[in-house]
This record gives sequence, structure tokens and C-alpha cells, in this order.
Amino acid sequence: LVVSGDGVRPNHTGWHLLPIVLERLGYTCSTRRPVVPPAGAPSFLQQARRRATAAAKRRVAESLPWRLRDRIGVWIQTASIDWSRTRAFTLPTDLEGCIRLNVKGREPHGIVDPGAQYADLCEDLRARLEELTNPATGAPAVRRVWIRNEVFPGPRQEELPDLIVTWNDQAPVVALASPRFGVIEAVNPDVRPGTHSTSGFLIAAGPGIPHARDGHGRLTDVAPTVLDFLALSRPSDVDG
Repeated sequence: LVVSGDGVRPNHTGWHLLPIVLERLGYTCSTRRPVVPPAGAPSFLQQARRRATAAAKRRVAESLPWRLRDRIGVWIQTASIDWSRTRAFTLPTDLEGCIRLNVKGREPHGIVDPGAQYADLCEDLRARLEELTNPATGAPAVRRVWIRNEVFPGPRQEELPDLIVTWNDQAPVVALASPRFGVIEAVNPDVRPGTHSTSGFLIAAGPGIPHARDGHGRLTDVAPTVLDFLALSRPSDVDG
């Protein structure tokens, strides 16, 4: 059995614009203030940062352990958030758009009440995000906004994003338009021309596989199928 859980598709996603969208719509609030240049000559680190090329900065980032790099990235992304007014914020990603609500009792500085207020905010966010269009084509920019509670029930669902945005990948997404804030534009920092898709593949040959067949299956069927081939027991609630 040769299995790939993912396929490949063009890297046409708009996740890099989602933090700006949430700010423009008022879900994420910032504490940013005008930057006042420090008195006197800039420090060595300030000069180095200003003069370093993008390639040099990337090499420095790549030399760091990935856990440290991710922690620094999260800190940079969230350092200017005003948690006392922020109802929703984005999580680090490179494919879908992942949004978490600032829920009381779950987040350190939560302001959104669980229950009705949480549900109403999820629906409001979904409606606002599904209004977005790609100015280059005029088509909807978002394929669908998934609310976690509707698709991922289970005892550990609180560890997942509250909303997941899947993008319309028919064309590159370099800008987003909304009837509420106009047009925003930003360069995608991910330079890869391709990214993962949800359609993987399985190629099988050998005893017990009598003929070739094209069809559709689920990744969760692969493991119980292998167990059947090996004459091992499998859970009764999965078919394979």
C-alpha cells in the first residue's frame, strides 16, 4: 500500500490577510501607538535590523530551533493585541485561516461569555467572512467557514480553533474586498507555489487485491483495512 494523506494544489490562500480583516471588522483590537524614534544614535541591533536583507533575516530565522521560532512568531503576532477589547484573534497557520474566540474561563483574559454570546459571535464571524471577495476575479474569496462545534464534537474540542476558514483557490488571493471596510492587500510571506490539499491517494497491489479500481475513500479507512489484511482485530465502529 502506498498512501498519501494529502494531495498538492496551488498555494492560493488568504490566511495572511485574516488578521487585518479581523482588525478592520473590530473583532481584534490593537494597543499600537505611534512609534517615537529613540533619542540619540540607533543601537547596534537597531542598525543591524534595518540593514539586514530579507534573505539574511530568513537565514537567521531558519537557524533557530523550530519551537523557539514559533514562540517568537506568536509573540510578535500577539504582542500588540488589547485583550480587554478583543473578541476573536487568529492563530498561526499556513493554509486555512484559524480563528479562536477570546472566551471567559478558557483564555487568560477572556471577555466572550460561553453559550449564547459565543454562538452568536461564531455566526456573526461566519457571515462577515463569507462576504469577502477576491478583487482580481470578483468571486467569493472564502469557500466555507467551519464552526468547530458543528464538525468536531468531542471532549477535547476546546484545543482546536473555534472557526476554520477554507479559501477559494481558483485564483491567487493577494487582496480581499468587503462591503464593510473596502479593500486590503498584503504579500503572502509563504513563497511556496504549492500547498496541501485534502485529496490524497492510495495505491494498492498484491494478494487480496483482485483488480484495479478508482474510487473515493476516507483516510480513516486505511488503518482498519491494513489490520484486516494482517488478520488482526480492529475496532467494531470502523469499516475499513
